[in-house]
Amino acid sequence: MRSWGIVFTIAMGFVMGFVLAGIGGISAGLHAAQTQSKLEISKVEEYWAKSDLQESELRKLVNDKVCHLSEKYFLACVNSVNNALALTSERLGLTGEIWPAYAETTSLDNFKEKEMLSPFSKIYREHLNSSFSFDQLWDAILAKASQKTPLKYLLAQGINGYLSVSKDPHTYILPMGYFDQVSSSSERSPFFVGLSFEKDHHGQLRIKKVVHNSDAAAGGLLAGDIISSINGQKAESLSLAEAGQILKDRNVRIFNFIVKRDEANLIKNVQRTYRVLSQVNAEVFTGPRNFGVITISKFAKNTCEEVKNAILDMADKNISGLVLDLRDNPGGHLSEAACLTGLFIGQDKTIYSVEYFDLSKSKEVVLTSAERIYSGALAVLVNTNSASAAELFAGAIQEYRRGIIVGAKTFGKGTFQEIESWDKSANVGFFKTKGFYLLPSGRSTQFYGVTPDIELEEAKASESSEENNYMNPIKPVNLVSSHKKLELPLQTCTRQNNLSLTDGVISKAIDNLSCTELMSYVALQYDSSQTSPE
Repeated sequence: MRSWGIVFTIAMGFVMGFVLAGIGGISAGLHAAQTQSKLEISKVEEYWAKSDLQESELRKLVNDKVCHLSEKYFLACVNSVNNALALTSERLGLTGEIWPAYAETTSLDNFKEKEMLSPFSKIYREHLNSSFSFDQLWDAILAKASQKTPLKYLLAQGINGYLSVSKDPHTYILPMGYFDQVSSSSERSPFFVGLSFEKDHHGQLRIKKVVHNSDAAAGGLLAGDIISSINGQKAESLSLAEAGQILKDRNVRIFNFIVKRDEANLIKNVQRTYRVLSQVNAEVFTGPRNFGVITISKFAKNTCEEVKNAILDMADKNISGLVLDLRDNPGGHLSEAACLTGLFIGQDKTIYSVEYFDLSKSKEVVLTSAERIYSGALAVLVNTNSASAAELFAGAIQEYRRGIIVGAKTFGKGTFQEIESWDKSANVGFFKTKGFYLLPSGRSTQFYGVTPDIELEEAKASESSEENNYMNPIKPVNLVSSHKKLELPLQTCTRQNNLSLTDGVISKAIDNLSCTELMSYVALQYDSSQTSPE
């Protein structure tokens, strides 16, 4: 059986990308000392500034000799430069010069490495790469270092950009102090105001999601609002990264939004209250039949316990079904996923296995770690941003035929990382991809993701995926891809939940849970005595 200390690192490769990009979310009931402690959370750039990372560690990877050895190294070096330039709102031009960033594409939310590097691939193949001096480019980048953007943070971004192409997208370096801070917390940052946004196909800054009970929700912002300005800055001139930087400013307490909603221009003020926002939110929608909805934004410490308590709290509400919303969940602690799955299928069932690239290491099996407390109708929502541990949970529920999976095909991150020491830097961890984690049946989620039993076009968050986003993703060889969805008798249903819901995907999930014929069919497919699926 595998040590949970190591298992934890498995799911963090994808997660850290979101953590580093996070805008950052304290309850009014906390004592002053507790509040102050929460507010002293350091940002990743602060950890990098205190690290012992050296310029030589970047220069030996990214230099004019190495960068022109092959197309792969050339693209890795280009990615290194662009990764660092994203911090200064700049980009590398196709002639090897530094230019201002494109407002509509510079972001950590919708950035696609593969799309950005494709023109540079053509440049290399046409032998036009000789004008690129990576030594000079990095001289120019490091000259931009400041208190806001520390030199060692630029170095780290450069190294990680290089590793993403030269190794794989989920191999990276990170300060161990920051890793410990993030991995030990079950809460969001106290500076998080509770919203995320995206650029729509018209290039408009659009609110993608407003977190329940957040400052943004209290301020009256809604998903779908088009942002015209934030604190007087016109949204049309802001990239997603720049808009995010406004909200990340810890010295700002009030954010003034002008938004468009149903052709009307509205002024909305969001006050940062430093409230604690859990990674788990639960509510019951009441009507002729009641349905529970539990949203899990990340598999953080104590997530399983929070979900367990939420389900127990719903016991007296007489719910007819439960929706677990894992949309936009990037993963997290695999131990929490193993516990959570047990709440629905029982203890000591195979939840996933670990298969190393190193064939001398044996395959290891991990079992569910909680007793079953819910045996009713279940729907799990996923989308293209559901990844890693979220995919393992959804895939396991699907393979055991315990519930229905609704939404869009998941991201496809099915590799695990283990921590090694990085060069001469004692306080920097090297998170290196070592193999695949597999679903209970032995199928892989890597590259291909989990295909829902019921696919909804409106659930597709973006074209984001392991295959679409990255230049050098690891494609499983000699492994069966994950595609074992239920063949459901959907035509037999006349669904009507009689609930007024603003979220169309949740509404359709509840429609299916309301279908007695469908739920009876699903119940017959599940065999609670199975310790692993066929």
